[in-house]
Amino acid sequence: HFLDTYIGIYNKHFPFKILKPSRHSRKPWVTPKLLTMIHTKNNLYGRFLKSRDNVALEVFKKYRNQLTAMLKQAKKLYYVHMFSVDDMRRADIIWRKLRCVVNYKPQTATPLELNINNTRVSESDMTNAFNEHFVKSSTSSVSTPLASNAIEYMPVPLPNSIFLFPTDITEVQNIFMSLKNSNSLDAYNMQIKPAKFVLDIQAPYLTHIFNLAFETGEFPAKMQLAKVSVLHKGGELGNINNFRPLSILPVFSKPLEKLISVRITSHLEKYSFITESQFGFRQNRSTEFALLKQKELILKALDNRLLTIGIFLDFSKAFGTINHDILLAKLTYFGIRGNTLMLLKSYLQHRTQFVVISNFKSHILNITSGVPQGSILGPLLFTIYINDIVNVNRDPDIEFIIYADDTSIFFPGRDINTLVAKCNNLLDKINRWTTSNLLKLNSQKTKAIIFSSSNIPVVISSPVVLNNEEIEFVDKIKTLGIWFTKTMSWTAHVDYILSKLSKTVGLLIKFKSLLPQSVKLLLYSSLVY
Repeated sequence: HFLDTYIGIYNKHFPFKILKPSRHSRKPWVTPKLLTMIHTKNNLYGRFLKSRDNVALEVFKKYRNQLTAMLKQAKKLYYVHMFSVDDMRRADIIWRKLRCVVNYKPQTATPLELNINNTRVSESDMTNAFNEHFVKSSTSSVSTPLASNAIEYMPVPLPNSIFLFPTDITEVQNIFMSLKNSNSLDAYNMQIKPAKFVLDIQAPYLTHIFNLAFETGEFPAKMQLAKVSVLHKGGELGNINNFRPLSILPVFSKPLEKLISVRITSHLEKYSFITESQFGFRQNRSTEFALLKQKELILKALDNRLLTIGIFLDFSKAFGTINHDILLAKLTYFGIRGNTLMLLKSYLQHRTQFVVISNFKSHILNITSGVPQGSILGPLLFTIYINDIVNVNRDPDIEFIIYADDTSIFFPGRDINTLVAKCNNLLDKINRWTTSNLLKLNSQKTKAIIFSSSNIPVVISSPVVLNNEEIEFVDKIKTLGIWFTKTMSWTAHVDYILSKLSKTVGLLIKFKSLLPQSVKLLLYSSLVY
């Protein structure tokens, strides 16, 4: 009954209120004292209009100039305090405050109605249509194979099993406070920030609930209800396929997920069970390490006058199509058994969601596959799911670089046609692996690039093929936020950075009269430097 009690108290102290903006709302830097002075200035001007006396005019001008100087100073101080040094670490906070400065209100691409099979759907029916579409698109259309078909690529099972050691109040408090604040409301219309203010009171109760989950192997059902909003990807607003789901998980779900994640990660790192090719969601690994590894292996090949074919795979809806039975079977190979496995099974198989658009809410539906995006456990479970993809390769010269679902493969060598044959051989094995694991590669979005020290085009006698579709060769590609060109020049990335800088510089110019020098320097350091 903890959640019901908490929701009741939360709603009592944080009730919903509809605020109507006042026509005469004052600027936030106008204090009551300044407001009184504004009224005094207006009265002085009124006296001058009545008397038309030069002395009254001089009194008014002197007072007005004094007030103008004080207003400018108050405005500068307001913006100095508005942008703190700590804010500069969070780009989302910076942009939110900048939009506030210029009173920018972004246009939200919300569909008014959908066209589904030539039938117009709107309002509450539209939210149900979206929810059914999202749930259906995450469900595999292929019949589930035996788990043995997928785990044939797995290494020898780890004999040591994980133990979920109990948590305590201190750990719960530390993990809860480390979670980022968000303005989004969860399925129970709650935010995490108010919960942090009373954490000392509720931490003992949460500790008991979390330890109970560890002991029983049951993830609390009320922590598995996701609120989903729709995000427009581009294209026609009336087309349901042009939207993707954005899930918001319950406030108390993430600390429990974090506790589980910390223990599983420690277990996996202890036995070095995650492939060295994986750079995502691991301790002491990052996108920077993945990019450095990629750069080094390409440059090493170029120094040895070798060509390198890079294949950049694209998984279709990777997180949403993970098969639960296969994942649970793989988890046992990682030594995740007993209560821990039961807890993860409960976490995966009892998930529900509803869609909200404006004031309309859909029915609640069960989710039968995938791991929740925006969660803490989701990326870790996905990492475990695809960990054995590297086992399809037996060639020591071929390198995988993986960051979450971004998977790149590099084939160095002297003869281009030999490399193409290697690519096709490995891609055929990868295609069989994805089929066994009920994942799908997007052949049209998967790209190839030939890294060479020469600008002269390399002629190949046969195409690189994935699932009977030819892979496109490109001259440049963006991976993990960085543009790589076929000659390893940085012109494409410099152009990309310049285009971003031009927008930022334009923004700083726009704010030059609004913000004090100290704030502009902070913004420059955060957004440019």
